[in-house]
Amino acid sequence: MSNVQSQRSEWAYLKSMTIATAFTGLCLMSVINFATAEIGALLLVPMCLMPVPLRLKVWTFGTSAHVACNLVLTSLGFPPVAFYVLKGALKGIDNIRIGEFWTWMEALSEWNSATFVYISMVHLPCWGLCMLILLHSS
Repeated sequence: MSNVQSQRSEWAYLKSMTIATAFTGLCLMSVINFATAEIGALLLVPMCLMPVPLRLKVWTFGTSAHVACNLVLTSLGFPPVAFYVLKGALKGIDNIRIGEFWTWMEALSEWNSATFVYISMVHLPCWGLCMLILLHSS
């Protein structure tokens, strides 16, 4: 097997592991709190299905659009960014403070919320795996 094929299969294995992790986490989360799993799936599933390594050899309009979608999905899929985008859309950009995400996460932890469990044990690991796929050298 050539070096290019082995690198292609490496990120393909990483992508399948990301999808399997998301599937398992969302299935378990749907038993605990279906609403959290459903909202998480809206961000997580496209983020796990779209990524390909950014270091492409040939750039066409299609690959450029794919890369743009990957960057938008992974940036919006990062929980603090999603929190601030949603907060900015609902309350306006003028009402956003930097420490609000930390305060929200502390409150979720104190309340033993399923959302805290989902973010820390499902969403962040899958986001990290998607970042590894995007930054994989191909």
